[in-house]
Amino acid sequence: MKALILLTCTLLLFSCAKDSEVLQNQAANELTAANVSSLFGGYPAIGIANNEYAKPGPYAVKTTAVRGDCKLVSGLLYGFASSTGIIAPDIQCNPQFPAGLDFPAATEVWYPSDIRKLGRLPVVNLVGGIISNLGNYDTYARLWASHGFIVVNTNDFINLTPLMHALGAIELSIEDKKTGSDLKDRVDLSKMILAGHSAGAGAAITVSNLAPAVFQKIDQRIKIIASLPIQPSILTSSSLVVRTPTLYLAAENDEVNGKFATLNYYNLHPPTQPAWFATARDASHFSPVREIEKNEYAGITTAWLLYQGKNNTAAKAYFVGPNYRLQQDQQFILQKSNFADLTPITYGVKRNLAANLLRN
Repeated sequence: MKALILLTCTLLLFSCAKDSEVLQNQAANELTAANVSSLFGGYPAIGIANNEYAKPGPYAVKTTAVRGDCKLVSGLLYGFASSTGIIAPDIQCNPQFPAGLDFPAATEVWYPSDIRKLGRLPVVNLVGGIISNLGNYDTYARLWASHGFIVVNTNDFINLTPLMHALGAIELSIEDKKTGSDLKDRVDLSKMILAGHSAGAGAAITVSNLAPAVFQKIDQRIKIIASLPIQPSILTSSSLVVRTPTLYLAAENDEVNGKFATLNYYNLHPPTQPAWFATARDASHFSPVREIEKNEYAGITTAWLLYQGKNNTAAKAYFVGPNYRLQQDQQFILQKSNFADLTPITYGVKRNLAANLLRN
């Protein structure tokens, strides 16, 4: 009885104080969210590539993606990360485990809505990071598809091996042959660009090391023409025998892999294959899963895809020629303009000899 009386009194006191505490709690929560967000970047994206390409392209977008509330373990993690600005707000998840009860591996496709009126389109084969969900990469998938690409997004929430990129390739090979599919006879498998973030970026490097015959066992038409690893995992195999032109993108404040890992892969890249390296200022490991306005890589990744997949002249200027625009983009750490200084900035924008030799 004494315990019951004490509990009742406590509840009454709490009730009386509740109204006065609501505003205080709200202010405290907002301050906490701001503090947490600032620890992981979350600043507005800047620079010439973002100004030019970090916006929807000429095509409306259609997708096979299924979205709903993030549940289970992911629901807790993503809810906190979203509310504090670490990742994009109001994230919606695919129901694959651990965001739901569906089978852990899933594949979805994004593409221009009027694809039946278009010819075959180049492919972006995208895989995300560890403990990610397909929904984390909606920003990239929608953006790239709006610029005229077929984007296949595959995930098993681990994503470290070549398996997810292989599943993505299988999905597109099937859809390109399937009667009644929007994608029938519209997938240009001879122009496949590998892309990934963190674990998926590491997997993209691993796949880039493979002989062409490996993925051609899926479909003889497959040709991997370029790679786009964003903040690749430290668990990745070597980049010593990468067979494709590659843009290595690092984050100045990568809390998970460190920018040194991305630089190491660039340094090990074979000199016969063109390679570029850039470190986004103020970016964190979670920048690629933020909304487009705070995604430091949105513009330059789109430019890379347009250059490699469509040989777009304006996009190509960011990578080719003596005054390539990536080296002028303030979103990234730049080398000193005084070329008499023979000590380059370690994490500044750079490209290897093979890339230097390319001409418009």
